[in-house]
Amino acid sequence: MKFLKVATPRMDEEQHEEIVPKLSHVAVFHTSSERGNARGLNDTDLAAGVLGIKLQYVDILSRKDIVPGFRDAVTRKADGIIMSVGGPIRQ
Repeated sequence: MKFLKVATPRMDEEQHEEIVPKLSHVAVFHTSSERGNARGLNDTDLAAGVLGIKLQYVDILSRKDIVPGFRDAVTRKADGIIMSVGGPIRQ
């Protein structure tokens, strides 16, 4: 797994092209108990489908889930990770 630049809406098309072609499988760390998380995950699903990226969801409910989540992402050969977690990381 390589750590790549963070893609943001402010990046131009050429900068996104540097990142996206390298990705085929991305782990998404999220917190299912966070309010409003379902909409964000739905948006992520739609974008991944358009880009042909397979997503692997990892539910992070507490800090103890982080290390096993990374291990699982590495085992499944994720090319990258999206961190979309709230409470457990902020605590």
